[in-house]
Amino acid sequence: MLFDKNFESNMEAIQAELISGCYHTSEYSVFKIYDPKERDVYRLPFRDRVVHHAIMNVVGEIWVSTFISHTYACIKGRGINGVLVHLKRDLKDVENTQYCLKMDIRKFYPSIDHEILKAIVRKKIKDIRLFKLLDEIIDSAPGVPIGNYLSQFLANLYLSYFDHWMKEDKRVKYYYRYADDTT
Repeated sequence: MLFDKNFESNMEAIQAELISGCYHTSEYSVFKIYDPKERDVYRLPFRDRVVHHAIMNVVGEIWVSTFISHTYACIKGRGINGVLVHLKRDLKDVENTQYCLKMDIRKFYPSIDHEILKAIVRKKIKDIRLFKLLDEIIDSAPGVPIGNYLSQFLANLYLSYFDHWMKEDKRVKYYYRYADDTT
């Protein structure tokens, strides 16, 4: 609501910072949640969330195009319902489904290596100014902060090469990934 009170001037200020290259991520408000398990959640002021959405408007389709078709979380038109439909269907294929393994990467978001993530980002994005902006955002917190809009996509991007390895090299027929930064 505060941002909306001076919407036009706030947007112009963000635009000027982005054009001049002097945008910096604001300080995070960090709090703990305990459901279903303890984790730190990072919250940014609204202006930073506007920047994250603007970035995703530019790179979203590029990044999503690198994901396997069975990456579900945080992708428009996919989600928990999509994975459940496919999972239920494929579990009925008794001949090709001998077992089902559900896994979670412990402390995944906090453990993401910034240098590896930046190298992955650079494989699809070629704009130097965007690199600098994304580098600054990536380096603004340890790992990838749970709670940022961009974090969900960066986490998917980070695991996308693993997903391709599972599907293409290891030939895992029924492989799905539903990563969620809130559960």
